[in-house]
Amino acid sequence: MNILFLADIVPFPPNTGIKIRTFNVIEQLHNRGENRVYLFCFNHKILIPTADELKRCEDGLKPFCEEVNIFEIPSDANRMTYYARLAASLVQSAPYRVSRYWSTECVAAIRECLARNRIDLVHFDKTEFYAYKEIVGDIPIVCTNHNVESLLMKQRAKYEINLARRLFAFLQYRRTERYERLALKSTTAFVTCTDVDRRYFAEKLGATSRSEVIDNGVDTRKYPRSNAYGSDYVLIIGAQSKEATANFDATWYFIREIWPLIVAAKPEIKLKIVGRDPDQSIIELQEQHRNIEVLGFVSDERELLGAAAALLVPLRVGGGSRLKILTAMSMGRVVISTSIGAEGIDCTNGLDSLCANDPQSFAQHVVHVFSDPERQRSIGSAARRLVENRYDWAIIGRRMRAFYQELVNERSTT
Repeated sequence: MNILFLADIVPFPPNTGIKIRTFNVIEQLHNRGENRVYLFCFNHKILIPTADELKRCEDGLKPFCEEVNIFEIPSDANRMTYYARLAASLVQSAPYRVSRYWSTECVAAIRECLARNRIDLVHFDKTEFYAYKEIVGDIPIVCTNHNVESLLMKQRAKYEINLARRLFAFLQYRRTERYERLALKSTTAFVTCTDVDRRYFAEKLGATSRSEVIDNGVDTRKYPRSNAYGSDYVLIIGAQSKEATANFDATWYFIREIWPLIVAAKPEIKLKIVGRDPDQSIIELQEQHRNIEVLGFVSDERELLGAAAALLVPLRVGGGSRLKILTAMSMGRVVISTSIGAEGIDCTNGLDSLCANDPQSFAQHVVHVFSDPERQRSIGSAARRLVENRYDWAIIGRRMRAFYQELVNERSTT
């Protein structure tokens, strides 16, 4: 297969949730040269600020791609352009993210690629790229949904940090829902990360196109099981800026509602917070609490994760499934999560993970696991078995390639 792949981020290095999934999907589609992937993606300067770094990322992707085409995000050209596009989104019918990634430069490059190559299938790594449908004509299109974006916006409208941001999120929720309803009825097929999301699109938004659940996964070789138990700290991982609404809200929910209960029972326990661009209010936590350490961005979390007593996922906003949970499970770590945090992962509370939706239960899980290295070992072993049997990227890749090939074969017979 020749696959045109359009993504909203440069998926290298694979060190954050969306980049990990997108990179591994590309690697699995490439499948050691079985298929050709023509990649078109957008650079977020906050992640890749220099030309040298961008070149290293491009070189890291080339072994898996026939072509790597990287574009600047049009709205990020300067502050004036950014605010102009943001203001225009208030009166446009499409969601802001659709206009944000509409690039005439990218359109021209896609057309040129289509003129030179026979493309069998188009992969839009986000449904908002459905705006590019007219460019690719009648080639089969698969829209990937990392989560239910409209539902995520609806949740953000509840938990955003101020009224203006809550109102903007609510507006985007309504427009995104309409856009998803249209796109997922018209595309050849769509992919979700969980069956929960697939059923939501079908039952709540009336999506009638073919669909397939392609789970998030983990490279079990890169993240081997760790046999370190009896650690003195637990870990939170996730971007910690105010812009990262779900993680920022989760951290503050934990600090305000859960952490005092834990410290009262186990004053010696330590908390380490890992995540890019921590807000000043997060940084100040380590000055206010003697047992909290804010580490910021860590390019390779394996050493920290492999020695932690548990990974904590106190999310109240979210969708899709958490790659950090699968990573922790692969390393044999205990994951303590809310239901929303663990949504979409076929884990069993008390066997291979722990789940709690109220502060008291969450705190009790943390205290009990921290005090019981043998329980850490038991739950961690079951977690490792789960990801080996279901969530390894090699297993997921075979299912994904079979689904894509089926779509291509159907087109060739019509």
